[in-house]
Amino acid sequence: DTNSIVVNETLQEDGLTFTAQNLTVTPMSFILSYETSVTAGLSNQWDNIFVSVDIEDDLGNKYTSLNGLNHGSRTDFTENWLATYDQLDARAKAIYLTPIVTLTENDIIDVDKDGNLVKANYRSINSDSPSKQVRLDPIKVQIQ
Repeated sequence: DTNSIVVNETLQEDGLTFTAQNLTVTPMSFILSYETSVTAGLSNQWDNIFVSVDIEDDLGNKYTSLNGLNHGSRTDFTENWLATYDQLDARAKAIYLTPIVTLTENDIIDVDKDGNLVKANYRSINSDSPSKQVRLDPIKVQIQ
């Protein structure tokens, strides 16, 4: 039995728009499709913008994406995502989707002859470059 739920709930905060599109519940897992878009200003301010989704059901169970970093496709300032989660507790009547926005700068690896900072195209695990994490308000989705 597969249950598809249209969510179509949108949150906006500080230049970022998050839209939970659909939730597909199967006997073994559930899949959330969502879209994120950022303003040009936010994209220019941060080197990396990543949005993951914490999920908790009305029974207190927490679900983590099995994809690790999810899979997305990007066009301009918009990304479409599919995140797969473990089996949903059959007793759950609702789940709460909490988008987590992680904003990071890449590492500075050098200074050019004019004194300008040269950034890498990566961020080290123990980087001390600027970063910020923002939790958006949860979206409640009725399952049953």
